[in-house]
Amino acid sequence: MAKSICMKRLEDGELVARIRENDEQAKEIMYRQYREEFLGWAFKSMFGITADEALAVYADACVAVWDNVARRKYELIQGASFKTYLFRVAMNIWMNMSRRKRRTVAGTGPEMLSIDSFPDSDDPVNAAPDIFITSILGEKDDYELKKEIVRDVVFNVMTDPCQSIFRYVYYKKLNCSEIAERMSYKGPRTVITLANRCRRKLAAVLNDRFKKTGLI
Repeated sequence: MAKSICMKRLEDGELVARIRENDEQAKEIMYRQYREEFLGWAFKSMFGITADEALAVYADACVAVWDNVARRKYELIQGASFKTYLFRVAMNIWMNMSRRKRRTVAGTGPEMLSIDSFPDSDDPVNAAPDIFITSILGEKDDYELKKEIVRDVVFNVMTDPCQSIFRYVYYKKLNCSEIAERMSYKGPRTVITLANRCRRKLAAVLNDRFKKTGLI
């Protein structure tokens, strides 16, 4: 069993400064230090949210906040905590998610890029990385170049928890329970939910990257 790393909490000023320097450890500390508090708040403040949805919303909020801080779209304001800003971003994400769910139920939701779903079980993942890549790339023209772009995006663009999930699933071939244990999640179902969300994000980034390089 992997030993958990004990990380100190960071004050708002240090946290913002280190995220602006693209400090990955600071991002991980931020993700972990507010997660449990966020979950408790979400169940009280976000009507109808499930545990898996709360974790997914929190992950999305962290990614959005990291980007805003890095782009200097966020500045510390006296009397307003960084946590409050993070939770407000999460609330906006949840509201948008709720609206999309209602539209989808009504049959008006936009179609997502078609990719294979994450395994709906707790069995070990047997698919090799190339199979996963093929499920996103489709055509095999310029296949090697596309694979290099995928690896670059996974390891240099995606952030946690997505980067860790991809690494554990497709390169270390851990099953959902093992990933849940390593990432301190409640169980494999949470990993499945987050992994599906991460794959949709990856597909969107890859579509944009392929268009810019003339591959699609």
